[in-house]
Amino acid sequence: MPIRGGDELSVFYVDGDADGGSRVATSLERHDRLSVATAASADAALDRLTADVDCIVSDYELPGRDGIEFLEAVREEYPDLPFILFTAGGSEAVASDAISAGVTDYLQRDTGTEQYAALADRIVDAVEASRTRRQRRRHHTAIETAQEGISIVGADGRFQYVNDAYAELYGYDPDELLGEDWELLYPDSEVEFVRSELIPAVEAEGYWHGRTTGRRADGTTFLEDHVVSTTENSELICTVRNISGREAREQKLTRLHAATRDLIEATTVEEIATLATDAADDILDFPLNGIHRYDEAVDGLVPVSVSDSSRELLGEPPVLTDGLAWETFERGEPQVYADVREAEGVLNPDTPVRSEILLPLDDHGIFIASSTERDAFDDADVTFAKLLAANVTSALDRTAHARKLELLQERTQTLMNTSSVDATADIAVTAAHEILGADLSTFHGFVERDGQQRLEPVATTDTVDEVLDSTPEYVRSETADPVTALVWEVFDDGEPVSIHDTNEYPEFVDTTPARSAILYPIADRGVFVVTSTTPGAFSETDTKLTDILASTLRAALERVDRESLLRERTAELEAQNERLERFASIVSHDLRNPLQVAEGSLELACEGDDEGADGDTTVDDHLDNVRWALDRMDGLIEELLTLARDGDRIDDLESVDLAALSETCWRSVATAEATLVTRVDRRIRADRSRLEQLLENLFRNAVEHGGDGVTVTVGDLEDRAGFYVADDGPGIPGDERSQIFESGYSTSADGTGFGLSIVHEIVAAHDWEITVTDGADGGTRFEITGLTVAE
Repeated sequence: MPIRGGDELSVFYVDGDADGGSRVATSLERHDRLSVATAASADAALDRLTADVDCIVSDYELPGRDGIEFLEAVREEYPDLPFILFTAGGSEAVASDAISAGVTDYLQRDTGTEQYAALADRIVDAVEASRTRRQRRRHHTAIETAQEGISIVGADGRFQYVNDAYAELYGYDPDELLGEDWELLYPDSEVEFVRSELIPAVEAEGYWHGRTTGRRADGTTFLEDHVVSTTENSELICTVRNISGREAREQKLTRLHAATRDLIEATTVEEIATLATDAADDILDFPLNGIHRYDEAVDGLVPVSVSDSSRELLGEPPVLTDGLAWETFERGEPQVYADVREAEGVLNPDTPVRSEILLPLDDHGIFIASSTERDAFDDADVTFAKLLAANVTSALDRTAHARKLELLQERTQTLMNTSSVDATADIAVTAAHEILGADLSTFHGFVERDGQQRLEPVATTDTVDEVLDSTPEYVRSETADPVTALVWEVFDDGEPVSIHDTNEYPEFVDTTPARSAILYPIADRGVFVVTSTTPGAFSETDTKLTDILASTLRAALERVDRESLLRERTAELEAQNERLERFASIVSHDLRNPLQVAEGSLELACEGDDEGADGDTTVDDHLDNVRWALDRMDGLIEELLTLARDGDRIDDLESVDLAALSETCWRSVATAEATLVTRVDRRIRADRSRLEQLLENLFRNAVEHGGDGVTVTVGDLEDRAGFYVADDGPGIPGDERSQIFESGYSTSADGTGFGLSIVHEIVAAHDWEITVTDGADGGTRFEITGLTVAE
């Protein structure tokens, strides 16, 4: 399984006993940094051995070649690869032979399980030590090939390292100076200056450059150009040059340091490249020079800044995808050619270029300095070129990291202003592509549908559609493929997973085009998949940036949820306010008429105006008018309160017998001589109280418009999940049907205009649909569909 944070180590275990080899491999893989492949013989291991292996662990007794012969074969091809002999069949003689053959470590196998933990620790220690040695060797190689003298002075004031040039300046061998105090190389008067001025300046500024007087082993002195800088461990790095008679080089170095300050202040790749090529031309006297930047999109070295002289001699520079420059960039080691025409791998043997310095700028690109003369560059030229290249590399490192941070800050600000999940996820995967070069990135959101749990793609980079036929979705299953299983593991565990190279895991080979990945869980929302088609694409810095981006994505999604809920609640409040405004408006308007009728009729009745004998209005007539007005107001108030109080709110659904409820509602309506017919045998899921309001309003509407003898029918819709309420009254004209559900609309002089509006709101609150059409016997038929039929 992939490691969780940190660097994974690839181990090759070789054992002639297949069962034993499997047991050891399984035990070692319990260590969270080790991934183990096995082989049953030395020859099988050699056939599969590549530079990607971090350590070999081998038994001594192997079929064919024994462990020592295997070690010797490995050392011929990989002299620095850690090799641990882990055997039960060893002896002092075997141990001696192993040491002579260059074994890294020797461990006697026993029967206890503790030995595997010890072996795992030995492997980690061996690999880390090997890496440290390689790093130091690279640094020392660069230092030792430099023209100037270079030393490292520890915090205790003693030399930790000196190169040959440094020791030679003072008349010593390098070994004679190691461990000695730096004061050995300076006269007393100069020691005081170094203590009181030079060292305090370095401690304050981190850097000092000037002239000091050095003392040789024979007591003579000389004037030296001295550059001192400090490390984070309080070590002093000293660069010394004998400047007697070398003023020209002193001036060149001074100008180069000045150019370095400009490089440090540069903010773009183009600006850095231009400053570097200008410095190479003006300061180092390299008129033919240029800087090419590695571009992943073309997998080549693209010219960024090339001197005018180079363009005049060679024409427009091409993108370099092979040849000496490309090979140098891939190897990561400087190359100096006295005559490139004689070099193996030169693309154009007739090139006008003869001498050439090729200096890799780490993974940023390459610096090229050329000459039309053979053997044009001496050691000093190479040293100055390396200094310039090192400064350019540092500037590019800083710019790359600063640009990533700037982009991350921009995308973070954008993420905090999105309004939807889709937009938020899209910005995150786009940022992963832009900032981290993660060309196959996605955000998969968690959903549960049709009884299955899925991680479905919410947003993807454009490259996904170009590389894959379709964006995958990950369905939870016990028989899921390895990729799907890993994504679900990350989601369930809530811990990110990093994969350096999918080809290091047999289960992933040929299952995904991704070669490196960072899988990041986003709480219970889903998984942020940051992947690249390039192995080892993500550095430790990239992992930290991914952590920031994923955390921001999670916060943004939570914010979107909160704001969405707030918008819903705001809409509910606005709807409630609208209902209250309608209520107030209608109360103030529609209640006024029946109230005036009641007041006037009551006043006449109190005056005793009774002229019934001759056919005029009687007191009883006036009181009948009062009663009508009061009934009218009572109906208005009841329906208006229903609208104002409930609106579109729906409580819990339950199974309702539609026929029985229809009978109950019919008894609640003043139906006079009207007749109810029920032709339903279904139970439906509904809010019983609101469904009762719906039926009462439809029944009241039928009676009010159809007259005392109207027949109302409630029946099932045979072809759909629904029911109808129909009457045999006069019906509704076609041109009025679009208005009948509007609040306040009524064709009856006694109607409030709210009965059918209430019906419409109850239907909408259930997510049903209502349509109006002609009844089978004339009249009006309301059809309500989209119901859920209860068992």
